[in-house]
Amino acid sequence: MKIKVVEATNLQLDWLVVRALQVSGVESYIFYSPKLGAMYNSATDQVYRPTTDLAQGGSILFGARIEIRYHDVIVAGIWYRDGIGRDEQLHKATGPTELVAGLRCYVISVLGEEVEIPKELT
Repeated sequence: MKIKVVEATNLQLDWLVVRALQVSGVESYIFYSPKLGAMYNSATDQVYRPTTDLAQGGSILFGARIEIRYHDVIVAGIWYRDGIGRDEQLHKATGPTELVAGLRCYVISVLGEEVEIPKELT
């Protein structure tokens, strides 16, 4: 099923983050566990929730140089290509929290604005 990244639920976004990391060349032992109803990291034996865990999601945002801005009550994640001015943004996404906005922006920068997700995540 195809969805817009800006409309992804936290679980869908967690899955998309793992997919974006894999596309970026990061080896991953993370997969969706229907039993847990969440992403699971078999290497660390922990649930993987970058959308709600600052340690997991924050390191991705830091590494990707995602900037978080606030506009009234809207949180926006903005990604800039290296070497160009701040007035030339490439990708922007909003969300209810800094992590969600930033991770949506990260996924869009790697996978695009519309993505395929597995049926079990809908």
